Amino acid sequence: MRQPLTLVLAAAVSTSVIATQQPTFRAGVDAVRVDVSVTDHGKPVRGLTAQDFVVADNGTPEPVTSVTLEQLPLRVVLLLDTSGSVEGSALTTLVDASDGLVDALRPTDRIAVVTFSGEVTLLGGFDATRPALLNALGRVRAGGTTALYDALQVAFELVRMDDAKVAARPLIVVCTDGVDIGSWLSGDDVVEGARRADVVVHIIQPAGAPTNGPVKNLNTVADVSGGRRWSATSERDLKGLFTQTLTEMRDRYLLTFTPDSPVRAGWHDLKVSLKNARGAVLARPGYYVSKRGDGSMSKE
Repeated sequence: MRQPLTLVLAAAVSTSVIATQQPTFRAGVDAVRVDVSVTDHGKPVRGLTAQDFVVADNGTPEPVTSVTLEQLPLRVVLLLDTSGSVEGSALTTLVDASDGLVDALRPTDRIAVVTFSGEVTLLGGFDATRPALLNALGRVRAGGTTALYDALQVAFELVRMDDAKVAARPLIVVCTDGVDIGSWLSGDDVVEGARRADVVVHIIQPAGAPTNGPVKNLNTVADVSGGRRWSATSERDLKGLFTQTLTEMRDRYLLTFTPDSPVRAGWHDLKVSLKNARGAVLARPGYYVSKRGDGSMSKE
């Protein structure tokens, strides 16, 4: 059943306000995990080990303790713009592309599907069956304004609330024209939310969507999460881009390192590079460290 996310959105707004008051990314003695894409002329570079990576935390080199590739299942939040700009054939193409993404998931992967126009609606959570999700997608209708920023914050909250349930690599896939005209939250709010959320955000823009101006904050969300942005050249191009987001995520390395103590509270610049190997590296540019009430550090 489709559920308006009034309560979840209220929690997300509350989370956003709290986030401006204190860092919320856990670290300290805990290991820091970073999803890293390595490509050479657009092709994934395989076979790398911990000895091939250099990680600098606030400029200090940190030894990489482990590197894994494609071992954990994906936890995907699919955010679909169903505002008036996608009425007609564009909506048919959007639903078809979404069906293709659901079909491309592996049995151990999990997905939640959220639509947004003037309101944010949960079509199905992580525990929904895939036939139920496909059925719900088939009933989607377009119309109204675009509460993109609210939907993004809801996605961050859905991932956060599910974090403790199962080990997985979180991914948010957003398909939108990028023009927000109906949110409670601002673009700066969701950029800050992306900086504090441990999730990769991939952005897909349909054919004809603007590539600058109003989408600046959306592009920044992808950048600070270590995600990518794709622009469809035609309606037929959209389905391939949806499934490409999954392939790109599976081709990423998961790096783990433990910062030396004492760990400074606040924002930590993070730079990942290669040694003894060639390739373009894409990873989130940093993480937050907060101070617990007992004085110890935590990363969220």
